[in-house]
Amino acid sequence: SPDQTAFLADAGNASLPGTWPAMSPDGKKMAMSVPRLDLFKTGWRRDLSFDAALGVSDLFGTGLTVLGEGTSPAWSPHGRRLAFARRSDGRAHIFVANADGTTAVQITDGPQDDVETAWSPDGKSLAFCSGAVGDDGTAHTNIFVVGADGSGLRQLTEGDHSACRPAWARDGFIYFHADVT
Repeated sequence: SPDQTAFLADAGNASLPGTWPAMSPDGKKMAMSVPRLDLFKTGWRRDLSFDAALGVSDLFGTGLTVLGEGTSPAWSPHGRRLAFARRSDGRAHIFVANADGTTAVQITDGPQDDVETAWSPDGKSLAFCSGAVGDDGTAHTNIFVVGADGSGLRQLTEGDHSACRPAWARDGFIYFHADVT
């Protein structure tokens, strides 16, 4: 009913905004990007700073657990892993980690930024967009697919346009946004 609708923007800690939410397959958790975060680990006596951090919370935005640096999370179909983008060697690349943030493995590398992952329905592959800003100041991106272990990289789109935001449907098709300008 309309009386029971919860708006997550008003829940949890208002000073800790989350973006790019991704719902876990079981519907019990939400992964998100948390912009610019400074933490102090007591006992360790050290500060941790992230330009963008991965966070996981319950559905009301409370109980946020920071998993580490990263952005644009995507849950694997079985909910045991997260794919996300993290800066490495000055570029954003795709990483895969356990759902608790442990054992993060870099899946992509190269001279372009790799972002916005989508898992295949069987959890064996990832679609993502990769690109850079051209000399004309516009972004030129294409859709790629890679095995969740980093093998078998394939480029799916090509051209003087921007293709991004892939969504891998159960029917096997990869749907995405493209600008042809």
